[in-house]
Amino acid sequence: MFWKSYLPIFVAQAALVLIYIVWPLIRKLGAWMLKNLDAWSPAKPEVEARQTGRASRAPRDEVWGDYSARFEQAFFRAQQKTGPQRPPPRPPVPPPAPPSPRESYLRTLGLSGAPDSKRLRSADRRLANKYHPDHYATAAHSEADRSRASRRMQKINEAYDWLTENP
Repeated sequence: MFWKSYLPIFVAQAALVLIYIVWPLIRKLGAWMLKNLDAWSPAKPEVEARQTGRASRAPRDEVWGDYSARFEQAFFRAQQKTGPQRPPPRPPVPPPAPPSPRESYLRTLGLSGAPDSKRLRSADRRLANKYHPDHYATAAHSEADRSRASRRMQKINEAYDWLTENP
């Protein structure tokens, strides 16, 4: 019972401590480490040679010897001959199949799936009421609006007729 009432409070306080105390300290420590990175990194061979007065080899050469330099030269020579390797081109994507007359007529009526006659009739009536030419006969609508509405109404009638004949 104790944990059910105090656990959310404890978790919230721990989150606040992380956000407001721990995270800023981590950011400051990271910035300080990046600023002082040169002091921690091993000296570069040129700098070491100047300081000691004798030449030193790079750490890579101590481990791998001359092999890594020869490999790099061979790799770059091969790339110059053949050029960078590119993946083969993808085959062209075929265009999508055109929608069937049924799908386009259903889309015209704003339906999907396999609607029954009741849904077909209600969609037809709703759109016919919206795009009927008599609604666009007022002076508030332009001639372009009237012609658009009549074309839309013809498409709606054609879709309804086709869908009722081909259930």
